[in-house]
Amino acid sequence: MTEGQILNTNFLITRKTSYNKKLMIKSLIILKYYLSLLTSKYLYIGNSFKIMSKMGVESPDIMEVSRIRVAMILFIVSSILTVVSLFGSFSYIFSLASSSVLNVPLIISVIISGLAVGGSIIYIISLIMMRRGFKRLREYGRDVGIGSAGSLVVLIGSIISIVSYILAIVIFVIFLTSASYSLNISTYYTLLSGLGASYIIYLISLLIVVIGQILLGIGFYKLGSVYNDSTTEIGGILIAIYILSFIGAILAVIGTGNILSKLRAGFVPQPKSYSYSQYPTQYPGYPPPNVPQVPMQPAVQNAIKSNGVAIVSVFTNYQVAAVSAQILGTNFSTTSISPNVLNPGTNVLTINFNTPLNLTVGITYVIRISLSNNTFIDVNAVYQV
Repeated sequence: MTEGQILNTNFLITRKTSYNKKLMIKSLIILKYYLSLLTSKYLYIGNSFKIMSKMGVESPDIMEVSRIRVAMILFIVSSILTVVSLFGSFSYIFSLASSSVLNVPLIISVIISGLAVGGSIIYIISLIMMRRGFKRLREYGRDVGIGSAGSLVVLIGSIISIVSYILAIVIFVIFLTSASYSLNISTYYTLLSGLGASYIIYLISLLIVVIGQILLGIGFYKLGSVYNDSTTEIGGILIAIYILSFIGAILAVIGTGNILSKLRAGFVPQPKSYSYSQYPTQYPGYPPPNVPQVPMQPAVQNAIKSNGVAIVSVFTNYQVAAVSAQILGTNFSTTSISPNVLNPGTNVLTINFNTPLNLTVGITYVIRISLSNNTFIDVNAVYQV
């Protein structure tokens, strides 16, 4: 090879390297843009929920069912992004194995990585939102707490799975990039052991995710039962079946949409009625015992102030926790109740709705206090300035 040919070859290599660096910079800028876009969208959704909650625009049921529905939409989006990125990643790895890196442009590989990272971020966000939605509904007296536990278990399993993916990818890259070099036997077995460890970690994470999705599916089934929606119930059943979870998620989105329509039309889920009688079975000839009932609370000394604080007197026959309170016929609700544990007898509660109330002076309103045993107490209170 002549000196001119060598110089020409070096020039082409330098030019190609410079071009790849420019592509890398542009790709990183694009990746940063999409990640910031995803983050801003999540912050926007979160802030919207906070603003609506403070303004009292929506009831607690509507707020939290909406949160769960948005979480399921994000779950579907993340699943699509993950599938696309997996196909792209495999094609890129095979191109590395065939020593033809230039067959896949650098910008495409970065976009594929961005899709994988973005899908993982959206997936984790969806699980966090889902857990909070189920948890808040449980605090409002809805029997869906298992959905919160399921979301947490799936989140833990997913994080472990991501760790196993990263470990496997690192080992694959070391194998492929070292193909032209001689690896000593100890290094080879170390890498092989690491690959086996990543596979075992993945199997453990998969088991955790499957268990979590069963719990999550039960949570969605109960959500449909509470709000009387069969589509959500069917979605919950399919979510519990791992390979059908994507279809279940779509049905859950449709079902929660139906639930929101019902709630906005005035549907109120009725807590289950439990009998607290501890008496034995009655037989003919014996009069039934006088089982204590929780009566409608008297309006004496019960007042709702314009500053958003209500002071009410509540009677109960047993110890129970006060979970939330809502002024019926309005959008005002809260979980700020002090004391939040009711003892047998008369209890004086201070309920803070955390916002000024613009009601009609002198009118008696009904405050519904939801209890931890999935029942409620209605209290009459007069609005005062």
